[in-house]
Amino acid sequence: MAEHNYNLYFSDGNTWTKMPPPAKEGINDGDNLIWSDNAGRTANGNFVGDIKAVKKSITITWNVLTYTEFLTIKNAISRLGTPFIKIKYTGTDGDVHIYKGYTEGIKGTIDTYTGNGKVKGVSVNFVEQ
Repeated sequence: MAEHNYNLYFSDGNTWTKMPPPAKEGINDGDNLIWSDNAGRTANGNFVGDIKAVKKSITITWNVLTYTEFLTIKNAISRLGTPFIKIKYTGTDGDVHIYKGYTEGIKGTIDTYTGNGKVKGVSVNFVEQ
């Protein structure tokens, strides 16, 4: 089976920027539960509260990138004064998914030991607004 093409884009609200292809199975989504203000543990250890909303939580990973590709991602999500971005990708179901939210920044390991200018283990965590 051929590798899936996610056609991944990030936007600051004005312009869509194509991102480097993520790793195979590199887009993972889940639910981020938003709880009521009174949520927590009681004195006897029982959990109380109500779920008020369910938002998407998406983690995108890349295996190895050039430093230029790394900067493309970093610049797309790190614009000062623009706390929210949009992401758009084609899921394995063929549907185009678009979400607006925020990221926790970009993480990765720069390979300075070999001097090849590669960045490994890059990831971005995204939470829907």
